[in-house]
Amino acid sequence: MSLLSIRGLKVEFAVPGGTIKALDGIDLDLAPGQTLAIVGESGSGKSALAQSIMRILPANGRIVAGGISLEVGQGRRRDLVRLNEKGAALRRLRGARMAMIFQEPMTSLSPVHTIGSQIAEMLSLHGLNGGDAAHSVHTILSKMGISDPERVASSYAFELSGGQRQRAMIAMALICKPALLIADEPTTALDVTTQAEILALLKDLQREFNLAILLITHDLGVVAQIADEVQVLYEGRTMERGPAQDILDDPRHPYTKALIGAIPVIGRRSTRLHALRETKGSLPPALHSRANHAPPRGAPILTLENVSKRFALRHGTPAHESAAINGVTLALRTGECLGIVGESGSGKSTLARLMLRALEPDQGRILFHRDGGAMPLSAMDRHAIRAFRASIQLVFQDPYGSLDPRMTVRDTLTEPLDIHGIATRPERIERARHLMRAVGLDERALGRYPLAFSGGQRQRIGIARALALSPEILVLDEPVSALDVSVQAQILNLLRDLKDASNLTFVFVSHNLAVIDYLADRVAVMCRGRIVELAPAEALFKDARHPYTKALLAAIPSLDKASRIDFSALRGGNASDPAAWEAPFTLLGDDQGRLVEVDQDHFTAYGTS
Repeated sequence: MSLLSIRGLKVEFAVPGGTIKALDGIDLDLAPGQTLAIVGESGSGKSALAQSIMRILPANGRIVAGGISLEVGQGRRRDLVRLNEKGAALRRLRGARMAMIFQEPMTSLSPVHTIGSQIAEMLSLHGLNGGDAAHSVHTILSKMGISDPERVASSYAFELSGGQRQRAMIAMALICKPALLIADEPTTALDVTTQAEILALLKDLQREFNLAILLITHDLGVVAQIADEVQVLYEGRTMERGPAQDILDDPRHPYTKALIGAIPVIGRRSTRLHALRETKGSLPPALHSRANHAPPRGAPILTLENVSKRFALRHGTPAHESAAINGVTLALRTGECLGIVGESGSGKSTLARLMLRALEPDQGRILFHRDGGAMPLSAMDRHAIRAFRASIQLVFQDPYGSLDPRMTVRDTLTEPLDIHGIATRPERIERARHLMRAVGLDERALGRYPLAFSGGQRQRIGIARALALSPEILVLDEPVSALDVSVQAQILNLLRDLKDASNLTFVFVSHNLAVIDYLADRVAVMCRGRIVELAPAEALFKDARHPYTKALLAAIPSLDKASRIDFSALRGGNASDPAAWEAPFTLLGDDQGRLVEVDQDHFTAYGTS
């Protein structure tokens, strides 16, 4: 018998000018101990479905038809649609019979209460705190794989890593032992190894508690690893449903086929991604000019020499500093795409900001090569820095937070030209039109504000803004991690087209190794502020030498369910501990290691002690 049964569910959202059908006649069944994955693009109705089950739809959303039947114990069932969403009956079911974990734990956890007090509150709300609440909290945190539950329980959310926060949120959801767990994109914001650990944790908990899991995701690799069945949504309707591996191996609906074709797969870098809504751009004239008159491809354009950067921890004394970058030496080559990968906290974004001179190194120097010479960034005067800023531009991770909501797209694209005193006003507007065409957007949208665009369109605008000054280097910090697979495919194809048609140099920071394989010429693997492996992309993915790189590759979820994540290769959480790497890779204390060429242009870090 089904634990959860949904029939004919219809949900609408009131918006200015009318209503939007978020769900249009959804049927669904979920049995105890089963995992059902709901997949689809952003806007397909996935989150609206989860919110409807929990009865936490936004104020402008309402269920207009259908029923949601939940087995509430001893064979009894309740139709959740008929319950008052603010009533005591539904409050008793939330947490005790059904629970939900969200994509971003930092926004779901209270910043002013300790983790322990938030988990204990669940026991109190459901009248289950008759015994030792602290002991119950520590026990559930231990089950989450947290090695120091007492410390985590007394910590605040901002003091924990992303993986620890996600484990704490799962603990809060499961402390009252619900029968149904709704997981809304639970691993999207996590790096590949942390994601693998969370997936393994969910499977272990499912076996222990006989949990039914409703998994909301756009990552079909995750689906292959954890789901028993898949239901594909498009514009609020079910396109296809069936056993997970059957759908992934032999999809029948064109939309499902398109979703799978949009996913980058390691080893298929020569195959262009099939974006559901492909848009072709054309390079603006300034970039064509740069492509024709750029420095020789392969020559150094930016060099880092023994660069280190430390940050003070909360106590603020030198004894409480952390090395974000530890002795990095690296040459960025003209016209290449250098991928930088590693877990959260490995130093990827800090390294990118050092390249931009958004941060100053504490040790070492960074050289910018131009006109046959090399100038240290630290020696540049105000005018040289201004010119350097025009030569290197940044594309941000968040397409929503990186654009000023009060500026039209026209103003956003012409502002860099205005700041640098480039061209007349009519010429700037013409350049903005060219930039819109370059990123595959309609130039008639120049007068609109960011809120009128989707996430993928906003990211295209961010790329267009970065191209406005015709830079030589484009730094992209997780530019597709917030996008679903279809929009991600559009952006990746656009970046590949720009790279192929110009002499632009890319620095691409990501924790998604399949994305890196699709775009990068070379890959730098970072761990604890060090580069541990540096190699051509094809060589790295075929013949990784460093144990940390091997652990990252072992944690990648594959569409082939037979290729399960090798959790043992993650070394029980020691994959990122340099002291635990076998010889000759072991790094003890402050040993920065040394990069040794183990094959042509393939370098691996060895310990020096």
